[in-house]
Amino acid sequence: TFGINDNLKRSHVVIIIGRYLEKLGYTSEATTSPWSDVTSEEVIKYGNIVKDAGVFTGYANGTLNGAGFITRENMAVVLDRLAKTVTGTSLSDVAKDIEDVKVADLATANANYQSSIQALRDLGISTADNFNPKGNVKRGQFAKFIVNTEEKIDAIEVAPEVTAEDVQ
Repeated sequence: TFGINDNLKRSHVVIIIGRYLEKLGYTSEATTSPWSDVTSEEVIKYGNIVKDAGVFTGYANGTLNGAGFITRENMAVVLDRLAKTVTGTSLSDVAKDIEDVKVADLATANANYQSSIQALRDLGISTADNFNPKGNVKRGQFAKFIVNTEEKIDAIEVAPEVTAEDVQ
């Protein structure tokens, strides 16, 4: 079974987003674990891709806590970074000129994550009036979040790369 109402593990987010990035051509030359507490070959492979891309960084102490669950506010930041990695523009930047749709419990989120949460709501990636930032993401919720995010990413015009020739 899919376990639609099961909490989503942090390691699963790494794998899902890593596979997505891999399909887009992202790779990593690293072969050792980017986090001290990860030994799974699959999580090491995709962990290197997402960490090198700056999408999922783990904790400041060098761990992933892959068996732990991802909170909704952490997921919002990861999706915002994913858009920035793929397109050069974050979801927060895309939503900055949109009139904010009310997120009733936004003030309960980490202040550094609030713009990402607001962007998800403004762009229709999340439709909840109460985002529940500290709550865990359910597997079914993440499936919807990732599909909605991919649709937004596809709609963002990819920022052109600046080369040395452009600067001269």
